[in-house]
Amino acid sequence: MQELDALMEILADLELDTDVQRAHHQLQGLEAALEVFADLELDADRNQRAHQDLQELRTAQEIG
Repeated sequence: MQELDALMEILADLELDTDVQRAHHQLQGLEAALEVFADLELDADRNQRAHQDLQELRTAQEIG
């Protein structure tokens, strides 16, 4: 009976280790996704600024 209890405890520990590894892997995936979203946001901000600069140049040319 003690051997069975010990075996069940080992199996439970292994299952927890697997869950921790899975969670760690998922966190790494989320971190990578967040980096991509941050890069996309920066690109969107740059594009918006470039668009505004272009509009200002066109307005200045029309006035000048």
